[in-house]
Formats: sequence, C-alpha cells, structure tokens
Amino acid sequence: LRYTARQLFAAPAVGKLLAVAAVALPIVAVGGLAYRRAAGDPDCSWQEALGRTYAVLNNCPGSSVESERSRAADVVLHLVYLAGLFTFAVVLGIVTDDISTQVDKVRCGNYPVVEKDHTVLLNWNHQTVPVLKQMALARAESGGQLFRGPVVVLADRDRMDMQEEIFEELEGSGLRVITRSGNPAKPPEQKRA
Repeated sequence: LRYTARQLFAAPAVGKLLAVAAVALPIVAVGGLAYRRAAGDPDCSWQEALGRTYAVLNNCPGSSVESERSRAADVVLHLVYLAGLFTFAVVLGIVTDDISTQVDKVRCGNYPVVEKDHTVLLNWNHQTVPVLKQMALARAESGGQLFRGPVVVLADRDRMDMQEEIFEELEGSGLRVITRSGNPAKPPEQKRA
C-alpha cells in the first residue's frame, strides 16, 4: 500500500487528479445510497440522491446541507460535505505541489540560454571566478561597452553550486552571469549555452 501511494504521488498531476476522482466517485455512490435511505422519502430518486451528494461533496453553488427531509439525511450530507473538504484539500495540495515543482525546475533548470551577444565561458576551475572578476572590472572600466551581454558559464559541475559561488564573489559587480551544467566538450551541450 505504501509503495502504491508513493507511485501515485510520483505520477503527473493528471494521474493524481484521476486518483482523487476515483476516491470521490465511491463517496458519491455510498453517500447517495445513504442519503436516499436516510431521507425516507419514496419520491427521492437515485438521480436526485446522487446529484444531491455530488453537489454537496463538491460544494457546488446553490447546494446546502440545511433544511433536509430528516435528521438522518442531514447527518449523511454533513459527512459527505466533510469528505468534500478533504478531497478539495487534496486537490489543492496536488496543484500547489505541481506548481511549486515546476517553478523549482525553471529556477534550477538547465534550459537553453536564449540570450544574444553573450560571452560563453567553458568549464570550471580555480581560475573561473578570477576571470569573471576581470570581466566585471573590464566592463566597469569601459563604461559598459565590454561584455554588454551576460556571461554564460557551462561546466561539468552542479549548476546551483556554481551560481552560489559566483554570487558570493561577484555580488554588486554589475556583470550578469548565467550558469548551465553540462559537458563543455560536447557540441549539443555547447548549443544550450
């Protein structure tokens, strides 16, 4: 069961939402059956009972759990409403988590650089930061005429580590540095930079 739950949460958003729907449908079915019996009204059809529980479960506009036919029907709809709050919280959590994951992918991503007129610095060693400092100094001394575009560093190293080290050393220098992780000896990786 734990493994299945982990697989479910690793699935894309559509799969997760389908799983929530798979949980919500039995709630509607059982809730509709319980509501029909609790209402005690022979005129209450299956369609009406299922529609009522669906509307309460999803908190549809115009649906209310007040003024029911009987106290038992009122209790059933309140329980369905509480299950609806839970399913809404799960859906909200899924959507929020997927949006957060996509934002992190973009922020930490290794997407192709779309800049023009930029300088590419291939690989990383102990001289990379001093070279970047020299480039920043040259840019400042030329009044912004040199290195107008950003500098892109492509190295076989973690992108966030490079970004952090560059930020610490070049903060306030005016030189914009973009990092990409990849093998600088491979042409397809170079094209991304």
